[in-house]
Amino acid sequence: TYGYRVRGCRDRPCSAWSAEGSIVVQSAPSAGPVVSAPGLSIDGQYTVSWTAIASASTYRLEENANGGGWTEIQSATATFIAFNGKPDGSYAYRASACNAAGCGDVGAAATVQVLRIPAGMSTVSLPALSVNGSFTVAWTAVAGATVYRLEQSAAGGAWALHYSGLATSMAFAQLADGAYAYRVTACNSSGCGNAGAVSSIRVVRPPAAAPGISAPGI
Repeated sequence: TYGYRVRGCRDRPCSAWSAEGSIVVQSAPSAGPVVSAPGLSIDGQYTVSWTAIASASTYRLEENANGGGWTEIQSATATFIAFNGKPDGSYAYRASACNAAGCGDVGAAATVQVLRIPAGMSTVSLPALSVNGSFTVAWTAVAGATVYRLEQSAAGGAWALHYSGLATSMAFAQLADGAYAYRVTACNSSGCGNAGAVSSIRVVRPPAAAPGISAPGI
């Protein structure tokens, strides 16, 4: 802030000083705030913050949802914003610092991926009986799932992982006679949901040999 006053003189003495006038010289912030955000949110709840910039009086925050255009969502003195209940998707954020002279450059952006753990459960289907140890286990797709984990329990034993991938079925061949149970869990990069209902099958082969018959001749 610069103040000025003036007085008139003819040799000596001079008049009194005039009333003071002043002017404020202010430049727009030159640096852009650096935005910080979590890379992943599993519930749509997270906080975005950014660095403070000297001479800034307000900050403009912009959001880009799922690769669309940038939209201003906040203009305030705060250096953070909290979100709650955001739907699944990809959200990028960038900020600029402003004062009475204008706004500076946009700072580095940060991106948040909102991805909830699959809430649904797969339903397993398979035949109740196999006479040769060969059969197919299939299961229903679940919204938001990118990986399915198929587990097997043989003869009431511990659960063992038999498949992890994108498919919704798996073929088994030449399993030994016995009882087998199966369950599926839907997963994505945020984690796995609850396992679905268990379905079971029995492998029972027919007797391999014919019985011998004996009888008196007469």
